[in-house]
Amino acid sequence: MSLPLLSVLLPVYNAESNLAESLASLQSQSYHRFEILVVDDGSTDGSAAIVKRKAAADRRIRLLRLPRRMGIAGALNAGLEALPEPGSAFILNYAGSRGAGPQVEEHLQRAGYREGTDYLHVA
Repeated sequence: MSLPLLSVLLPVYNAESNLAESLASLQSQSYHRFEILVVDDGSTDGSAAIVKRKAAADRRIRLLRLPRRMGIAGALNAGLEALPEPGSAFILNYAGSRGAGPQVEEHLQRAGYREGTDYLHVA
């Protein structure tokens, strides 16, 4: 299976307590052909500052700050619109959780990735 360049969408809202750990988990993946687009859904805590710090050290991380809270659907739609080009997006719906584990390839296979797939959702 030829795996694509992925855009990992990570919606967050006031997730500063677990965000650094979640990003570190994503950064440690054995699969390296990805970018992480963190969509800050109007957080009022230090979430954006954490992402900015991480992005300064890892060019795979980008921050999209929404001007107001739009909810999970609005945040994901904004993230999809901000993708640099059409392609595969791996949507992580656990923004404040503790991480993804090191095997994105296994998640893709279990989620039914096929060549030409545009989006996968992993909860």
